Amino acid sequence: MSVSTRRVVLTGIGIVNPLGEGVGPYWEALSRGESGVRPIQRFECAALPTRFAGQVANFDAKKYLEKKDRKSLRVMARAIQMAVAAAQMACDDAKVDKEKIDPAASPSSSARACCPPIRKRSASPRKRASTASRAAST
Repeated sequence: MSVSTRRVVLTGIGIVNPLGEGVGPYWEALSRGESGVRPIQRFECAALPTRFAGQVANFDAKKYLEKKDRKSLRVMARAIQMAVAAAQMACDDAKVDKEKIDPAASPSSSARACCPPIRKRSASPRKRASTASRAAST
């Protein structure tokens, strides 16, 4: 097995977590000893044994995408939206000249590649399942 001589240089940082969005708010909260763990509010958790978690509150992915790229948010999972936001913050922190990079390498383009458009199905999942089970039994 050969050892790679490729190197990676970290030039920017982007953070989305329960303590804050961006390096500044995150570091300030961390320095004050704050915890990002709070009672769960994003969903009903009464039936769960644990009712607290580190949730990212008030996150708005639109702040991190150009207007032309915002349509892709409809098909992105929330975790992907946060990853794209953190990548965008890292690019901004590194002062990346977006005009000089390959558009396919931009954070929003990478997210679109991970999240293909949702196509309308001709039948509901329940109907497809019953059709499949009838076909299997014959």
